[in-house]
Amino acid sequence: MNKSQKSQRHFSQRKLLLALLFTASPFFLGMSPAKVGNRYMIKITDQEFRDRQADIRKQGLDYAGVDLKNHFVYLLSRDADLVPLALHAQPVQQIFSSDRPDAKYKTSDQVATKLLGYAASFPDLAAVLPIGKSLEGRDIFALKITGKVQTPNSRPAILFNGMHHAREVMSTEVPLDIADYLLTNYGKDASVTHWVDSTQIYIIPMLNVDGNHLVWTSDSMWRKNARDGVGVDINRNYPFAWNTCNGSSSNRNADDYRGPSPASEPETNALMNFVTQIHPVFDISFHSFGELVIYPYGCGSHTEPGTIVEPIGRAMADLITADDGRSKYTAGIAPDLLYSVDGDDNDWMYHEQHVIAYTIEVNAGSQGFQPKYDRWRDSTVKRVRPAWQYLLNKMSSTLITGTSHASSIRIAEVNGRYSEDIKVNEDGTFHAVVNPGSYELSGPGRHAKIVTVVKTPVHVDL
Repeated sequence: MNKSQKSQRHFSQRKLLLALLFTASPFFLGMSPAKVGNRYMIKITDQEFRDRQADIRKQGLDYAGVDLKNHFVYLLSRDADLVPLALHAQPVQQIFSSDRPDAKYKTSDQVATKLLGYAASFPDLAAVLPIGKSLEGRDIFALKITGKVQTPNSRPAILFNGMHHAREVMSTEVPLDIADYLLTNYGKDASVTHWVDSTQIYIIPMLNVDGNHLVWTSDSMWRKNARDGVGVDINRNYPFAWNTCNGSSSNRNADDYRGPSPASEPETNALMNFVTQIHPVFDISFHSFGELVIYPYGCGSHTEPGTIVEPIGRAMADLITADDGRSKYTAGIAPDLLYSVDGDDNDWMYHEQHVIAYTIEVNAGSQGFQPKYDRWRDSTVKRVRPAWQYLLNKMSSTLITGTSHASSIRIAEVNGRYSEDIKVNEDGTFHAVVNPGSYELSGPGRHAKIVTVVKTPVHVDL
């Protein structure tokens, strides 16, 4: 048998094995081969994923999510012939791009209507802010929630954002629940009232409005924005660490395509510009799926003040009950959890803007990107509430806040290891999360001051 005959025989064997695999699964009984745009969901062991990442990327497979508790990774393929049998895949599920998410999930127009409704119903607490336009000209909105919202103030800010990735429909529901919970419980719940009156809370439920439109009109598994019909993964497009550690793809057809250049996408710039305006202390970016809390950095190094960033991340993970009703979420940096990520919003916010930023991946692999709304929506948002509420409590506890004419100040723990340079905002204010203890604050041309933080914010004029 010559080389050509062997190659043809190997190809035929693969086709036969794939056919047997598909017909053995209830997902494939009576189905014809996939049409363009359909996906195949493949489940492999996490160890095999770690060992074969280069092969997986070369095969054109895209990472979908993870089940660390059971040691599985979920991959997506557009072509049945690209499902690599050498990966010993579990039964493969075919997902049809023509299938729509549960109709109770939100379109971009419905999100805008809901935000405007909040502002109309709670005019003293909520205001809608346009933060930019998408590639196709759709508005991207943020909701601002704070006491006497129309009156400018220098309260510390916190940001919650959703739907960088269009198919992750639950990632919009959590930010909407945050808005609803805060507004409807203000004046009734003492904690909520305090959070709203002492903090500027910003919520962007849907950043990827064009991708969301594609999910509803053409491809339910669409992840990216609408750039040139192939899209860019806007959460691989941020300029910090862009294309530095094989944490994204240069292949335009890949779901994690990073784009032609850093910050090339209007959606990326909309969030970046907004963050530089509001200077949040914390940010949570909601995604699905995997039941994870992820903190910087995506390329492998740990944050410098790890005694602050990482314990908060672990505390939030321990506060979220998983879909199984028993276990908790898992916290860590992306490479330790599974694989490297470059050009994401967490790292850009943390490194460039001094924002303590987290990603929370909601839901388990059994629910996937688009679980049944009535079964999983309320259950998911309620279980995530303790995590974002934990951050709001941190904003009201171990925080050093103040004013300075310097452009930055240094905060150093007295007789401790922690020190950090904090950027002073344009209005002269600064806010820094610390652990309980004594700290020296200093700046160019400023007299150093020592403060002690216990359980409540400390204000310093430097």
